[in-house]
Amino acid sequence: MTSKILYPAAVFVSMLVPTHASSQTPSPESLLKISSGTYTAFQAKDGKKMRSLTTMDFTYVGSEGFLSSQELGEATKGCTLRSFSLTRPTMKLLGSTSAILTYISRQDETCDGKSLPSTLLNVDVFVRNGGKWLVSTHMEVAATDLDK
Repeated sequence: MTSKILYPAAVFVSMLVPTHASSQTPSPESLLKISSGTYTAFQAKDGKKMRSLTTMDFTYVGSEGFLSSQELGEATKGCTLRSFSLTRPTMKLLGSTSAILTYISRQDETCDGKSLPSTLLNVDVFVRNGGKWLVSTHMEVAATDLDK
């Protein structure tokens, strides 16, 4: 009697525990959640949270040029991100430890009192480090004629 109850319970529990392979392969949504976390950390000016989501050698590529995480922090001290949304995630897996995520961000941001473009095309390069997916590089460019 006990084995008749335990076997179905064990099968059910095994369905809830991800397999080793699936825990290593990200989905576009799981990577977008990490990217969203970087925006939330930036919005809150939470450097500790940002460092937990990015690699030690993180690089930003944008209108300001190529910046390390420290340089980006300095360059954006006068910036305020009031709101943001990230949509249309598309992922390309490059191997078992790297992936690229493209997405669109819509945001309300000012730097030193000047409004920044509200719609950006973004690329985040991810690497898996110690079983955790981290943003290694973030690239962005203002979108033109996106809704046409």
